Amino acid sequence: MQSFENALLTPAMQGRYNILWIEHTDKGRLELNFIIPKMDLERKKSFNPYYHPIDNKRIDFWRDFVNLCYGFTNPKDPSKEQTLQGSKKEKELFKDYEALDKILHKQVANKIINSRDELIYFLEQNNIEVTRKGSDYLSIKLPESKKAKRFKGSIYNEQFRSFEKLRDLRTEKESRAREYKQRDIKSELERTKRELDKFIQSKDEYYRETIRKFNERLQG
Repeated sequence: MQSFENALLTPAMQGRYNILWIEHTDKGRLELNFIIPKMDLERKKSFNPYYHPIDNKRIDFWRDFVNLCYGFTNPKDPSKEQTLQGSKKEKELFKDYEALDKILHKQVANKIINSRDELIYFLEQNNIEVTRKGSDYLSIKLPESKKAKRFKGSIYNEQFRSFEKLRDLRTEKESRAREYKQRDIKSELERTKRELDKFIQSKDEYYRETIRKFNERLQG
């Protein structure tokens, strides 16, 4: 918790913000949620604790650093890539999408669907909308759903034009997974720590400069 606060708000903001941490263990695991009022306590001015375009990369490095330090699993591990992308909070709807994903994989395994184009045609013939086509994903919307879900994986990749290409895609994924497991953890931890420290220092300097300018206006 302290490490996260330091990465998010830096030493410059220590003592200048309130934060409430909430512990949940009802799902059989520890979960920590937090709330930060958007108020600088010293200046009595509003401030944004997290601005995604600027802060995302720093927090991403913090997550990688903590996962490496404690040997936690990492969602970046290629072997843990999920076929269906999106929030699992929509439980009933998500089950429908999961069922669709299983049907599509079974159709490919049975060689009824032989390419991504055929997969898209199969969906359209069953009144299932493909809202977006990416190089390595399809966004698919079921008739009763308000939002589309993103499907990733070899059968949704634009390179899936034949079973030979499909084998190549799966071989490439297996290769990435092996390389990820064989990487030098010590070197990656050191590199991640250097990058994290650099991003924290940059944000810390921004906060200190903001505070300095505010104090100058008060004195002027």
